[in-house]
Amino acid sequence: METQDGVRQIILVPWGRTEWDAQDRLVGHTDVPLSDEGKLEARHIAAAVASLRPAALYAGPDEPAKQTAEILSEHLRLKVREKEELHEVNLGHWSGLTEAEFRERFPSVHQMWRDDPTAIQPPEGESLDEAALRLDAAVAALLKRSRTLQPVILITGPFAIAAMSLRLTGQPLSMFWQQLEDQQRWIVVPLPPAGGRGGGRPPRRAAG
Repeated sequence: METQDGVRQIILVPWGRTEWDAQDRLVGHTDVPLSDEGKLEARHIAAAVASLRPAALYAGPDEPAKQTAEILSEHLRLKVREKEELHEVNLGHWSGLTEAEFRERFPSVHQMWRDDPTAIQPPEGESLDEAALRLDAAVAALLKRSRTLQPVILITGPFAIAAMSLRLTGQPLSMFWQQLEDQQRWIVVPLPPAGGRGGGRPPRRAAG
């Protein structure tokens, strides 16, 4: 995860779109397959990141992450390394609800979540703070074990990618909704040489 100028890099890739995304449903830590559009997105990402010469490909256990990873794997000729700890944020009983259903059934909870994404924990799910700590530990473990000097790719759900991007660049989780709204198809995150957090450069966004 280090380029020739000595800057370590992680390529964060949110999985491609699913049918639930097309229906404006909350996906979360759920095995919903990629839609045709999502598969096409994954192929475009694979072509775009090839020039960065990534050395490794890690994916969460969720079905759309695995499908996205397999498409990148075929194009980049990298083995997919599945990591349970990289799963998408667990939205518990909220998974499958459309935004409209969530807002109608639980208006005060929905408003609190939108006002402060760290303030609410979904029933049978995890809070954003809990998810961020889990993802922090997963990334730290991968960085510690890796001996490559080239970038690595991490694939998981869009919520997890937003949280990781904020944490890796030292930004607060309160910016979660803004990050999610601005999130591109893949993000290159430069890290401090020692792999620390909180002092990294801003992520380089790539719409490719």
